[in-house]
Amino acid sequence: MNIRIKYGNPNRYVPVKTKKTPKFLPETPVFDSKLEWVGIIALVISWGFSLYVYRVSSGDLPTHFDATGKVDAYGNKITVLVLPLISTLLFAGMSWLNHYPEKFNYPIKITERNKEAEYRAAMRTIRGMKLAVVLVFLLITMAIFISENSAGNKVVAWLLPSILLLSFAPLIIYFATAKKRIKP
Repeated sequence: MNIRIKYGNPNRYVPVKTKKTPKFLPETPVFDSKLEWVGIIALVISWGFSLYVYRVSSGDLPTHFDATGKVDAYGNKITVLVLPLISTLLFAGMSWLNHYPEKFNYPIKITERNKEAEYRAAMRTIRGMKLAVVLVFLLITMAIFISENSAGNKVVAWLLPSILLLSFAPLIIYFATAKKRIKP
């Protein structure tokens, strides 16, 4: 595919070659379908729990935690509803993105021979990331609820490690399984 880009002079174009990745949308395996449904169920639970926290909260809620899990900022209780909204938008955006695996960046060259395996793995990673995003926002909502309803300062010390684990797990799994997909 050739793209023409203008440089300085509006009448002068320089052709630029871009690599063309094979277009292909593989069938969704059963595990991936289940992963998708677990993400949707987690999203519904996130909305339900956030609405519950909003309903039972009397005033300001914790809105920020330091690295040790101690609350260091408070805000209006409506902010608890922003969390599932953000996770829903991210979930929807990643769902849309998952329909175009040929647009992803891959650590290896995509060929006709390896496209199915690489596209499946990348799409599974996106599904895992969708679930991770929803769970991260659900954990934050849980931390807000727990902090509001307890007197302890370090009630949510588990929050930061959990967020880090959930955030990196899909990528670690993707790269850990790469050797199986790459066939000589």
